Amino acid sequence: MPNNQASKPRLASRSGIVSVVLVYAVFAGLWILLSDQLMQIIVTDPEQLVWISMFKGWLFVCITSMLLYGTMLRWVDSGAETLDVPKASHWFRLPFLSLVIIICLFTATSIINTREHQKQTEIAKLQAIADLKATEVIDWLKERQRNVDFVQTSRLFAEQFQRWQETGDEQSGQQLQARLEQFATTYGFAAVSLLDGQGNRLWGTSKAPQVLSPNVLPAVAKALVGGNTQRMGPTRDAAGQVWLDFIVPLTVLPGPAPIIVLHADLTDWLLPKLHAWPLPSASGEMLLLRRDGDQVLYLNDLRYPQASTANLTLPIATDKLLAAQALRGDALTNGAIEGVDYRGIASIGVARPIEGTDWLLLAKFDQADLYRAVAGDTAWISFAGLVTLFVSIAGFYLLRQGQQLAVVNAVRQVQEERLDALNLLSSIADSSDDAIFAKDLAGRYTLFNSAASRFVGKSVETVLGQDDRAIFPPEQAEKLMAIGRQIIANKEIFYQEEALDTTNGTRTFLATKGPLRDKQGQVIGIFGISRDITVLKQVEQSLREGEERLRLAQSSAHIGIWDWDLITGTVTWTAELEAIYGYPKGSFPGTYSAFSDRVYPNDLADVERLRDEAVNAHQAFDFDFRVQLPSDITRWVSCKGGAIYDDTGKAIRVFGVNIDITKAKIAEQSLRQQSEEITQRNEELERFNRAMVGRELEMIELKKRVNKLSGQLGHAPPYPLDFIDAPLVQQKTDGSQ
Repeated sequence: MPNNQASKPRLASRSGIVSVVLVYAVFAGLWILLSDQLMQIIVTDPEQLVWISMFKGWLFVCITSMLLYGTMLRWVDSGAETLDVPKASHWFRLPFLSLVIIICLFTATSIINTREHQKQTEIAKLQAIADLKATEVIDWLKERQRNVDFVQTSRLFAEQFQRWQETGDEQSGQQLQARLEQFATTYGFAAVSLLDGQGNRLWGTSKAPQVLSPNVLPAVAKALVGGNTQRMGPTRDAAGQVWLDFIVPLTVLPGPAPIIVLHADLTDWLLPKLHAWPLPSASGEMLLLRRDGDQVLYLNDLRYPQASTANLTLPIATDKLLAAQALRGDALTNGAIEGVDYRGIASIGVARPIEGTDWLLLAKFDQADLYRAVAGDTAWISFAGLVTLFVSIAGFYLLRQGQQLAVVNAVRQVQEERLDALNLLSSIADSSDDAIFAKDLAGRYTLFNSAASRFVGKSVETVLGQDDRAIFPPEQAEKLMAIGRQIIANKEIFYQEEALDTTNGTRTFLATKGPLRDKQGQVIGIFGISRDITVLKQVEQSLREGEERLRLAQSSAHIGIWDWDLITGTVTWTAELEAIYGYPKGSFPGTYSAFSDRVYPNDLADVERLRDEAVNAHQAFDFDFRVQLPSDITRWVSCKGGAIYDDTGKAIRVFGVNIDITKAKIAEQSLRQQSEEITQRNEELERFNRAMVGRELEMIELKKRVNKLSGQLGHAPPYPLDFIDAPLVQQKTDGSQ
């Protein structure tokens, strides 16, 4: 009988081990099969798929950890004899409530810290965007100033003006006007005005104002007196056009200097550049401001007020206004400003001065965006808090069971059950591809499964009884042991990514660690489960780098991508293509007419013909055409693309890329014009040479006749013409001597 009774618990333990392993295997198989299929149905974006896969791994580790713990506990309970024991005391309720409060406080603190961290991250992004945009504006102004300096020091412009005004040479005046128009077109100025030495308007291009703005006249007078270039603006004229005027006196000639006014249309580049936000944001916005007396003057169009450029002003004394704080120099220690924007919406901003001007660039976004950004992190922290509460409840439940088992005087049976539990845990751990381990309070390994052994390249027997210093490099070992001490001290579940040296090099693991308790609830060590997520991290990094390279390439090369669904008629454009066709970001309606309305009228028929011929012939197309913007600006676009066909050979989608080649076309036209001028001058020189050679031959013939008459009269020939009859070689020799 004793032998039979002793054998029953061992038989029960073997069947329990098999059942737990089967439960774990079935759960893991169903999880991998069903969760992957569900993700493929719900998520299509590769980057989101990587993130959700990582979160799925975390969740799997948490659930399997609880499953292992629960099944082990249930198996131990099922192997014990049913005894009539007294109910456990309720002394643990106060510590349990205290732990719940601590977990709630820790979760709340983590949420607050996460929000603060996200806030600092967003402020850092805002600072980077402000620096980028400020640099672009400064570079644009410096480029315009270099153009202005070239005009001021150009002797050609000054001499043509002098010939035109002092001698009345109309051709010089026409050449000067043509060169000024070409200069403005080449270097991005929308218009040019020409004033005499008294500031009177002599001429201007078609877009130049007929009467200079009263705001510009003082700058003209200052340029006439000091002889220095002046910049005026931005200003809005009566027609609503936004100008930045450069007043350039031609000081290379003595006397009163004529004035060339270069008018830059800020809607051509500067204002759209400020409007473009480099990162996805619902409220991100760039504000260009300057101080106008006791007012804040907004110099660019804002997202919500219409026609706000150089038109909207707000009192600089407004306490919480972001723009007013920036101009007053108010800022937090991290360089950010908190307050309200021009709409009265709570916002965060970063200001940067524009070198060489009294302008200030303010990058801002709504604080509501910050709270939306941390909503996901808040949910995960809350989930982690709930998991920790669940584990704590399980721990206290185990403590209660330990109290009940403590009154049972069956030391041998308890010892056997513990041994069976360890065997069960070892079997489950060795069947997993994740590294599963346990340590005692001194940090020595008491459990080390086969997967962990393969990772470190050491046998289980070698590792058991040793700490991390016998397995990992000193720096990694100290870090892991410090985390173990922290878990024991805080008695909480710990999640983190760890980079560890393995037999396959440095690998990244997603680790879940927590306190290991005995039946009385006392912490006797820590347990851990680590999953190798190196491949997921590499895929995530590759996707991020690929998307960044694609975005930078499109932005720097001014390449826009389009896709036309011939079944639904829907047209999809990228943001860069909207900029090429003059649409504000996100305003393209997605129709074919929105594209055709912007094509130059004379080019539309050729565009449609060339595209349709290539699509019908199942060939790629490649052609150039012009785009007419609402502001009368004409751009050249290179279009390359092809089509996708169904099984019957019918085109169902047409796609392609558009590249802004306006500068190349302008340079090509300029070179063609210069080539034509050189050809014309060469023809004139040839005609001149032919005329001069004919005239010289006639003079030689006349000299021959005079010499002949002189000989008939008995006189010596007055003209020496011996060189005519001399041999060619002799003439060359004489010429060289």
